[in-house]
Amino acid sequence: MKKIFTLFMALTLLALAGCSGANRIGQQLAGSWEGSLGPFEFKAMEFTPSESDPLKGKVNLAGQSLLKGDYEIVPGGRGGPDKLRITYSVAMFSTSRTYDFTVTKDTLTLTAEGGGTSLNYTRKAAAAGTTS
Repeated sequence: MKKIFTLFMALTLLALAGCSGANRIGQQLAGSWEGSLGPFEFKAMEFTPSESDPLKGKVNLAGQSLLKGDYEIVPGGRGGPDKLRITYSVAMFSTSRTYDFTVTKDTLTLTAEGGGTSLNYTRKAAAAGTTS
């Protein structure tokens, strides 16, 4: 009985540690990001996490026009990279893009799944409040 209780407690701690990791990843991505990219890439992104799931949320994409969509973070397993899946619609067509991503301080790096060119964004500074 003691072994079963110990196993149960170990699994509970692992589950809680996994949840806190998900919260951390979601919090790192949340906010506004800007980049100086080519005409066919998003020049800015704003991620707003869901209150019920820190790994999912809404994203506003700015390119040639303002687009809205959804995102989902898929944590990397066994040392693999975290994945970011962005889904948005243009007219009647829905498009999904998946990237390997990292957030380091104020830099967001997206690399198309399977390799390729990396896209770099910097966190947009919060607007300063006015003082009277």
